[in-house]
Amino acid sequence: MYIRTWSGLQGNYLKSYYDKRWTPENPNANGPRTYDRENQYWYENENTYFIRNANYMRLKNVELGYTFSSKHLQNAGISRLRVYTNGSNLFTIDGVKDADPEQRSKDIQDFPLRRIFNFGVQATF
Repeated sequence: MYIRTWSGLQGNYLKSYYDKRWTPENPNANGPRTYDRENQYWYENENTYFIRNANYMRLKNVELGYTFSSKHLQNAGISRLRVYTNGSNLFTIDGVKDADPEQRSKDIQDFPLRRIFNFGVQATF
């Protein structure tokens, strides 16, 4: 995955890029200096520095539930009671770190997927 942000005067740098950037005080840095977007002659020339391994594993959806059915519930007028919880996008193991690996925009302009949790009760009377 090729990752490049709209950095500079109208955008932000990724923290991982900013932390590794070259500066006059840090001439042995692992990364290049910061730049102002397309005002650089090399901006449109893709390079290997911005390539990330996009292999990933994601737990997308899980639901756990339990159904109660007993005479105690029937005495309360309930024939069936189910409690459950579910979640989406619970975790991702990836090498990208700066973007969602399912996102295919190299400029990281899409929002990452939200982690969602639900809890509920279903009762049948």
